[in-house]
Amino acid sequence: MKGSYMDLFYEIIQKDDNLPVKAFIHSVDKFETHWHKELEILICLEGSVKVNKKDDIYILKKDQFIIINKNEPHSIRKTNEGNALLAVQIDSYYINNIYPEFDSMFFKFNELDLLEEKKENILIKRSLAKIIIETSQKSPGYELRVTSEVYLLASYIISFYDYKIMDNKKIMDDERNRIKRVISYIEMNALKNASLGEIAKIEGITIHHLSRIFKDNVGINFHDYLVSIRISEAKDLLLYTDRSITDIAFKSGFPSTKSLNRYFKKEFNETPSSFRKTFESSKKTRKTSPKFKKNKTGSYLEIDRNALLSVISSYIDDAEESKIGNYSSNVAISKKVDIKKIDFDLSEKGEKLKPYWENLITLPRAYDGLRSSVKEQLVSLSDDMNFNYIRFHGIFSDEMMIFNLDKYGDPEYNWTYLDEIFDFFLSINIKPFIELGFMPSEIKSSDDTVFSWKANISMPKDIRLWNDLVKNLVNHLINRYGLKEVRTWYFEVWNEPELEGLFWSGTRKDYFEFYRNTHMMIKSIDKKLKVGGPSVTHEAVLKDSWLKDFLGYINGMNLKLDFISIHIYPEVYTSMQDIERIVTELKKGKDETYMLHNWQSIEKIYHGKDNVKRTLTDLNAVSEEKLGYLPEIHVTEWNASAYVRNFIHDTSFVATYILYNVIQNIGEVNSLGYWTLTDLIEENKVGISHFHGGFGLINKDGIKKPGYFAYYFLNKLGGELLSKGKDYIITKEKDEIQIIIFNFTYFNDLFLQGETSFLTNEKRYDVYSHKNDILFDISLNDLKGNYKISKYRLDRENGSAFDEWKKMGFPENMSREEIKYLKYRSFPDLKVSYEYLNGDFSLKERVSPHGAMLITLKKIYN
Repeated sequence: MKGSYMDLFYEIIQKDDNLPVKAFIHSVDKFETHWHKELEILICLEGSVKVNKKDDIYILKKDQFIIINKNEPHSIRKTNEGNALLAVQIDSYYINNIYPEFDSMFFKFNELDLLEEKKENILIKRSLAKIIIETSQKSPGYELRVTSEVYLLASYIISFYDYKIMDNKKIMDDERNRIKRVISYIEMNALKNASLGEIAKIEGITIHHLSRIFKDNVGINFHDYLVSIRISEAKDLLLYTDRSITDIAFKSGFPSTKSLNRYFKKEFNETPSSFRKTFESSKKTRKTSPKFKKNKTGSYLEIDRNALLSVISSYIDDAEESKIGNYSSNVAISKKVDIKKIDFDLSEKGEKLKPYWENLITLPRAYDGLRSSVKEQLVSLSDDMNFNYIRFHGIFSDEMMIFNLDKYGDPEYNWTYLDEIFDFFLSINIKPFIELGFMPSEIKSSDDTVFSWKANISMPKDIRLWNDLVKNLVNHLINRYGLKEVRTWYFEVWNEPELEGLFWSGTRKDYFEFYRNTHMMIKSIDKKLKVGGPSVTHEAVLKDSWLKDFLGYINGMNLKLDFISIHIYPEVYTSMQDIERIVTELKKGKDETYMLHNWQSIEKIYHGKDNVKRTLTDLNAVSEEKLGYLPEIHVTEWNASAYVRNFIHDTSFVATYILYNVIQNIGEVNSLGYWTLTDLIEENKVGISHFHGGFGLINKDGIKKPGYFAYYFLNKLGGELLSKGKDYIITKEKDEIQIIIFNFTYFNDLFLQGETSFLTNEKRYDVYSHKNDILFDISLNDLKGNYKISKYRLDRENGSAFDEWKKMGFPENMSREEIKYLKYRSFPDLKVSYEYLNGDFSLKERVSPHGAMLITLKKIYN
């Protein structure tokens, strides 16, 4: 059998944070009869479910709730529509400490209680809503508010519902133990010849007595329970094997095909054969609901809860909703302070610091290098800081006009746009990091594309044409820029080929061979040219064997990787079926607005705050294991979100996210390329709003976001690392000292689990864990002489363009004057002082959540 009903029979509730309650939102397919020692209240947020309690069956509809007593057997099943439930499970014993009779109370709940929308019900639903919001957001003091709400909820139940005092605990326990044994026996023998008489004989009781206590405790009779197990097994065999109906009938315990047909039709309203055909047909066209997804146990289902928060909030009146907002909001300046003491003796020798974060910046695509607005942003970047390489998509895409056919059908190459772009890059002292893709139309093998600019993701129709294209590209670059120069560049083969159907239309094996051909062609020109890949996402490292298989293939082919490239984002998209569905419908001509809306609705969760380090650690281990050596590691795409319209991209959070990850991963990687420099990106339609949550460090108007200034701070660090921690770094360059301090807080539990309803255009800071201000108390010694001390402050009040835009009233279609004003306001606050130091230097600076400071000490010679 698949799964075990016995595992679900007695449910042990694990409560969080030593609270007297567990609250969670979920969906149910089927939860077999079970009980637990907690009193439970189930409220239906969407759809409906069928709840069985002994002889009573309730259809729980939207906004209705039901009370389930402690140790009361019950089961939950879906109806013919989806569902979403809020479950609040209360530890009766905890309340018993204050109200001694509560643990023995058995509350009477009937269908009239379910149907009537009384004032009492409204109060109970308000308490349930407060409990789930508080336990999800965990803002300061939430434990006290949750506990208080639990006591209030218990008082409502005692006041509003009749109850009786139970005094038969020992009898109940003995009976429950017997039922557990019976269930266990049925589990083991359901597919064979389990009979009520045989079990009664084993237990030493009459068939009549066993039948009665089974029905009383489980809620359905023995025969129906046995049939439900057999039906479940038959369903699995129908869906996941190719066995005949006759074979399935006997394998699942039915005496005949006729018997299987009768009970199966009663349960599913169709025959087993029809059920299987429907399933097979739906696999080709199925649209998996973004709100419901079956989990491994088959009992509780995971859901995307975006649409449900408004339902929960509706149970709280406006005044109370505002109060909860105040509790949970992560305001710019916290009233409480945590003290961080940092001491360092400057007479101690530091270690060499390689500024790996300067190695790589990214553009959406090569063609963007022809646009004046993008060029202006690149020039501004090069004026403010140093970046060594720039990576981009689409060097071979049709808009670059590189691949052409002459009148005889032979290839001819036009390097006009490529030369203009690369000449510009080199003029601002930045080298190309060349992603070799996508496929020119003239040599494509299919019409599969991605992005609004129709990047072709197919394999070449003839690998010789691709090899010739690559050879001519490399030869042209060497002839124009010189072999010595091009040897310092990087050639990356394709983009995210493991996402078959999305960025690569072939198979895994196809890509491996494609890579081998490309690698060997480039190396045949000059062995010192740098070639690598495979440019896969972090999921190919953390969850899949894709990268291991690729590295094993490379090793088996005796190819030498100059570098491994990878992309790291925090999200995990849990439904590949939904992604494939959206991509398929886009290819059929669906509007991109449809894609953006549906992409946002796909169920996703977020990795923890150390996902970058974890991925790099695993990648280094896999590389050494499979290759026997460790090539350079380049993260050629990295961001705080993989979604191109995520509102967090514009906030101060991104600045501290960058600082935290860059400092944490010093020495772990050769580059960490932020995706991307600009919001002027046409993977989808360009965003309409000035701050639409685009990927870029600079918005579409040329306004620099907080993330840009994180790199500005990092660029001012020196070449000698003196000290670093999870929220600071101290460096030295000759007689100058540089200090960066910051207050990083990551997503709260609700957002980590995929709940994005608290993130809106106007409210963008309610999705983070609460954190106090940090008072950095810094002491340095062995500093003598006159110093110029510069303090740069970046937070929601200083240097955050989005927050300044918010203060302006979220204006759209801004005038040139308004844009100019925001550009001015987007720079961090800067204060300069002069001080004579006679050995010691100390300062105390308070940094708010999502805030950062750069302090530089420059020696002045008179």
